[in-house]
Amino acid sequence: MEPTAISKTALVQAIEEGLCEHHDGCTETVLDTVRLAVPFTHPKGNFRYADYVLRVEGNEVMGIGLIACQYCSDRGYVYVRDACGYCDSEGCERCQYKGSKLAKIPCQDCKKN
Repeated sequence: MEPTAISKTALVQAIEEGLCEHHDGCTETVLDTVRLAVPFTHPKGNFRYADYVLRVEGNEVMGIGLIACQYCSDRGYVYVRDACGYCDSEGCERCQYKGSKLAKIPCQDCKKN
């Protein structure tokens, strides 16, 4: 179901976060943004469009925020490719013959744990 309404709080947040310049036409801009957004899991909301996170409940947009960290999307960690310690990066069954494996490290930009 597509949202058809926006709360006053979300309207103010849209202007504060730079999604809209002023109240005129902001409701339509937010609703269009939600239509283009994809489902997303984040503490601030459940849909994402570019760097905006939108919290949609039922048919109403309840909140809008920005993802603070451009590197980890506020997860607190990033994925990197780590050399496989079993085969010394030659390629083996443990690393699926790639010589490296996917690893999670703390985000150095936002210092979250």
